[in-house]
Amino acid sequence: MVGSTGRLSGGFEAKIVDPDTGHALPPCKQGELWIRGPTIMKGYIGDPEATSATLVADGWLRTGDLCYIDEEGFLFVVDRLKELIKYKGYQTWEFQLVLLAWVAQEGLQAHSRQQQQLHILRHSTPAS
Repeated sequence: MVGSTGRLSGGFEAKIVDPDTGHALPPCKQGELWIRGPTIMKGYIGDPEATSATLVADGWLRTGDLCYIDEEGFLFVVDRLKELIKYKGYQTWEFQLVLLAWVAQEGLQAHSRQQQQLHILRHSTPAS
């Protein structure tokens, strides 16, 4: 399947979950990829907090990858979840919000400059 990373290897399990609730999602829905299997790590040495944030109940590992699995079992990686933030219910990159704020600010400043120039023109044009 073009664009897919392929199907899961034997002996492994994967599921796509809602990152906020941890509930499994149906095929073709984007969410966080959770995997488990015989070669999945058991944890971070000396870092129980990182271990509990990454490994969840029953040996599932939270990958931090935003993915979906199609109806034929092909896995598609869309993005990294941990670099995304939620804004008004949408997952977006932080830099997109910063860029949007910058564009809005530049647009307001340009509009203000235009209004100032019109004001100057109106008051400097001789009356006919």
